[in-house]
Amino acid sequence: TGFWKWRNWKVSSKLLFISLGYQAMIWSIVGLTVLGNRQQAFDAQLIDLGGRQRMLSERYFKEVMLGLQGMPSDYKTTLKVFDETLEALAHGGPVIGDLNSGRLIHLPQPELADLEGIIQQQHSLSVQLKTVTQELLDLKPNDSQRAGKLLQLQQVQMALTEDANRLVKRLAAAAEDRVRMILMGEGALSLAALLVGMLTAWAVARWIARPLSVCADMAQRIADGDLNLPKLPVISTDETGKLAMSFDDMLESLREIAIQSRSVTENLNSAAAEILATTQQQAS
Repeated sequence: TGFWKWRNWKVSSKLLFISLGYQAMIWSIVGLTVLGNRQQAFDAQLIDLGGRQRMLSERYFKEVMLGLQGMPSDYKTTLKVFDETLEALAHGGPVIGDLNSGRLIHLPQPELADLEGIIQQQHSLSVQLKTVTQELLDLKPNDSQRAGKLLQLQQVQMALTEDANRLVKRLAAAAEDRVRMILMGEGALSLAALLVGMLTAWAVARWIARPLSVCADMAQRIADGDLNLPKLPVISTDETGKLAMSFDDMLESLREIAIQSRSVTENLNSAAAEILATTQQQAS
């Protein structure tokens, strides 16, 4: 089984495997953190675009008011940027990220299904805003319908601003959910690393430190002259297991040497006794 295979691994292989496991967890946490930072930056960009829609609707209304007063304004460009941003938020693609520099950014396909409804509503209001604006501009300054059209334009613009606020809130909520998921993933990996650390400490104590301690105790008892010791248990075939087998072989060899020494000593004593007895007989 895998358990017995693990016992048969060399100590160096076990330590290398544990080290690689720790590195994998550390890199996973680092990777998740980097991914979280990038996702946060992207979410902040989306929220900024959503907030910019609100600003563009307000700017559009002000520029139309300037145009009605005969002052130069570029409300058509403002509405164009608004619509292009809506298109990118709805389907992904390039969009102006910085109005000052004109820098383009590329948005991926949106993942939130409920955004489509909000964006469609904004698009409908944008078309309505454009229509009411054109109708207002076509009216003469002293036309009696001018005040009503102006109020209608303001109402559409306020509805568009309210929808932009809804978009920002939804994007912010989605960003919070993603951050929460990333934090949960990091927490799970950290807990797993803690558990692996505890298991590693237990494994090192059981399979490395404990066998070495038992061998050291046996070596000390052998040095004190105690050869009546039981054999060490061999629970693996790694270096610690081979060390225990070597100690058992050494203990057995020392016992045989001790038995042989005792036998030689007894033979010498017997021979000496016979020589002494023979010498005494000859002397008498």
